[in-house]
Amino acid sequence: MESYSPFSNTNISDLTALDLEILKSVNEGWYVEYKSELNNSQSIAKSISSFANSYGGWLFYGIKEKDKADNTAGSFPGIPKSEVDAALQTIRHSVARHLNPIPHFDTKIVEGPESGIELAKDHVVICIYVPFSIVAPHIHARGCIYRRVADSS
Repeated sequence: MESYSPFSNTNISDLTALDLEILKSVNEGWYVEYKSELNNSQSIAKSISSFANSYGGWLFYGIKEKDKADNTAGSFPGIPKSEVDAALQTIRHSVARHLNPIPHFDTKIVEGPESGIELAKDHVVICIYVPFSIVAPHIHARGCIYRRVADSS
């Protein structure tokens, strides 16, 4: 099953900071979710499972949506580079601890600086691509099966 990508090149390993500029015109919704910072462990697992249980999608940490009326990428505050290793570990542990079975997902760290999106030199955006899962449903530790509905899980 072919899944949506906001990028002309869907290979996550090739993403650069300049590629992220397209997100200024991409609404958060069925296939895209923006988070300005890492949230709690259960919420991370909820977001990843909702994409795996639906049609797949993209989760971005370090991007803040413009506002509720215009939920495109508004700013790119990023995650401090010094926190990246801990953030990746938190993401992996959140999924392993809260989901059964564990869905596949790919991560890419996109580093600044990039003036087009005002991503600072010492900050990154964590990009997560979650494909549609053939072993769904992925059940959350809360006993829920989350799916993506419009711009929420």
